[in-house]
Amino acid sequence: MERKRRQRMMIALMELGFITILWPTQILAVEPCLSICGDVNVQFPFGIGKGCYMDESFEVTCNYTFTPAKPFLTSINMLLDLSTTGQVQVSNPVIYSDCSNKASNTTTVSLLASPFVFSNSSSRFTALGCDNYARFMEDGGNIVGGCLSICPSGANASGCYGINCCQATIPPYVQFFEANMTSPFNSMADRSSCKSAFMVDQNWPISSRSHDDLNLMDHVPAVLDWAADQGYCDISREPNINCTSSYCWKKLQRK
Repeated sequence: MERKRRQRMMIALMELGFITILWPTQILAVEPCLSICGDVNVQFPFGIGKGCYMDESFEVTCNYTFTPAKPFLTSINMLLDLSTTGQVQVSNPVIYSDCSNKASNTTTVSLLASPFVFSNSSSRFTALGCDNYARFMEDGGNIVGGCLSICPSGANASGCYGINCCQATIPPYVQFFEANMTSPFNSMADRSSCKSAFMVDQNWPISSRSHDDLNLMDHVPAVLDWAADQGYCDISREPNINCTSSYCWKKLQRK
């Protein structure tokens, strides 16, 4: 009787020891979240891999077909350049019109169904080209801004102050825009009809690049706002909450 009792105790201890050994082994086998993709540091609430981001809007995919690898924001399919508290810099598409070296491309850029908006403090609507009257419209067709770029003979075309290049501030909370480009004048025959429009980081040194070089670009850096710095939380999930920046940031930290 005593012998059987001891055998049962030994079996129980062996089973307990197996569980104790297996459990920490399983924990150690869990892969940590990647924090770097190429030369970009990816920080929470963004993340690479399931369980590493706040929600699917902040999921980042690391594309290893590039050298070095490049991170993309999956929800809006834009290349991620860098992120700071409340802002993220992305590679934003350039919209072209009547350019012989560019295939017809989309006239719209959309961030809808995501918590991101074009930053009205850090991004500018920009238009390039001679006699380019460029307007941008929100979803629904309402014109919300624009500018006119002209090319008078002999004018200094450096910088972006209306000569072959113009910029305009944008209203807050823009998640969608459609560019419309026309010529308000009878353009001279020797002038290029190529026009372009895009949202761009206001600190990007556009004046240091020639207009010919700019017309070769398919993407430029733009800044998006998200969450804390704009005084709202995840607008895709909680559109009715009017919360303060500190509330949102504390909420993000608790995730």
